[in-house]
Amino acid sequence: MSEKRKHSYWEELDEMFEEMHRRFDRMFEDVFRDFSRPLMDMQQCVLEPLADIRETATDVIVTIDLPFVDKKEDISIELLEGSIEITAKTSKPICFERLGTTQRKIRFNEFRKKVKLPTDVDFEGVTAMFKKGVLAINLPKKVQRTRIKVE
Repeated sequence: MSEKRKHSYWEELDEMFEEMHRRFDRMFEDVFRDFSRPLMDMQQCVLEPLADIRETATDVIVTIDLPFVDKKEDISIELLEGSIEITAKTSKPICFERLGTTQRKIRFNEFRKKVKLPTDVDFEGVTAMFKKGVLAINLPKKVQRTRIKVE
């Protein structure tokens, strides 16, 4: 019997290391994918905002910087299976000038960001708050395991 416990302990430890390895792989894939993707789409005049994704024991918290967005009514949040997509219209166009042989002005009037979620979330309990150009979205994790009381 003690032999069986040792075996299951080592199996659990092995599973924990495998899960940690998968998470690190996913994290590095996400980082390098983000570096290879442009932060702006000049044809559609769309910028990709900066985002931070944190995971706690019970929630996934997505924080997105939306400068020049004044009203919460200008923000659209769409939950998809495994990801969340945010679109926000700016109060005034963001203008970049590029000087060279010809001068060119590029005006951006919208932010768009699609964030891959690290785990399954419960769509019912999602909350979002927008304050001073920062959008914070709280996504509760789906309950993976629950204890059932036997009566």
